[in-house]
Amino acid sequence: MAAESQLLLFPFNKPLLNEFGNAFFSEVPQKPGVYLMSDEKGRLLYIGQSKNLRIRLNYYKNAKPGREPKKVIRMLGHVKKLAWEECESARAALKREIQLLRALKPKFNKVNTGLGIFSYVMVFQANDGLEARIGNEPDLKCGEVFGPFKNRSIVRTALSALEKLCWFSLNNPTEWARIPIHLGRMGARRDFTLRVQEDKFKDFLRGCGKQFLETIERLQALAPTRFESVLINELLTHTKNFQESIIVNQ
Repeated sequence: MAAESQLLLFPFNKPLLNEFGNAFFSEVPQKPGVYLMSDEKGRLLYIGQSKNLRIRLNYYKNAKPGREPKKVIRMLGHVKKLAWEECESARAALKREIQLLRALKPKFNKVNTGLGIFSYVMVFQANDGLEARIGNEPDLKCGEVFGPFKNRSIVRTALSALEKLCWFSLNNPTEWARIPIHLGRMGARRDFTLRVQEDKFKDFLRGCGKQFLETIERLQALAPTRFESVLINELLTHTKNFQESIIVNQ
């Protein structure tokens, strides 16, 4: 508390407001996009993305010690150039941010600048059904590409859950204990075989899979006992968590 009171004794001059003025920020579009901050020598300091550029940049304009990390306050003091690039959607802005971060690696960006932070899902037809493959980079040779997705753990857990649900829908509910061993393993698996309708599954990966979720939710009615019902409900929860994470980032 003492530290916070001391900060209030010394007025903080907002660096971005002093540098660019209110009129500059009122012209920032209320659209998805990426923004780039550079110093007086043109060296790139930071790259970010937002579904509403004006709200995000005004947030930085009003940044103050105590609310923001010291690193952010220090960075803002060096910003002399602020530019942005509009994107057609929040998903497109996220993709563009990843491209720029990996190519330019700004000084104050410590995450998302390397491989493995984001993941993509490639979908293609296989002998046993629809194949979904998780990768660090989009690979058109493997099939149609979906993503990027921020949380690889959520992606892998959801695909593993869907794989189990597909098996459950094709087998006797009372034989749940006989589910193949490999379907219960997580580890570093990146390939999943799904016996589902291709168009509905692709809609699911795009974040608009309401009908797909309604279809797999019907499996719960087939559960012969409360034990199987609880297991199915847990798997459904994983798939819904993934769907919600997509919608949030759209």
